[in-house]
Amino acid sequence: MTSLLLLASCAARPPPPRVPDVQQGPPLGVLAGGEERLAPTTPRETLAVETSVVTPPPPPQRSAPTWSTIYALYFAPNTEGGCGRSKACHAAEMSDAGSSYAWLEQRGYIAGPRSPLVSTSNSCLRWFGGNMPPHGKPNPHAAEDLSAWAASGAPNN
Repeated sequence: MTSLLLLASCAARPPPPRVPDVQQGPPLGVLAGGEERLAPTTPRETLAVETSVVTPPPPPQRSAPTWSTIYALYFAPNTEGGCGRSKACHAAEMSDAGSSYAWLEQRGYIAGPRSPLVSTSNSCLRWFGGNMPPHGKPNPHAAEDLSAWAASGAPNN
């Protein structure tokens, strides 16, 4: 009889509430793009954390070379262009930086930022698709320097 009483008393008591393994809560908020994110649904799930990507600033632009530098690197005697070497076609006109600038400007090749000297459709220079220097090769550094110089206004400096 004692065991029946114990069983009867156990049956009369309601079982303890069952706690779910994982509880879902209300939405935690809205993520980028309007997506709503609920509380984690499994113990191992973690919440998405929005992070912003920091883009480093671009490297500082180097200043444009001067006309004198361009002449010394690409047009003077003993350079790839060699426009000023003796017995060359343009020896008299391109013997130094000042006279070469004046000659090219007079011929319409130097005209500020839109100078035809650096145009891929109007330049005489092989570096931009022209035919000078004869038997020359593409030179990306020369093209870059001349383009930067022209973009700065193509000054005679």
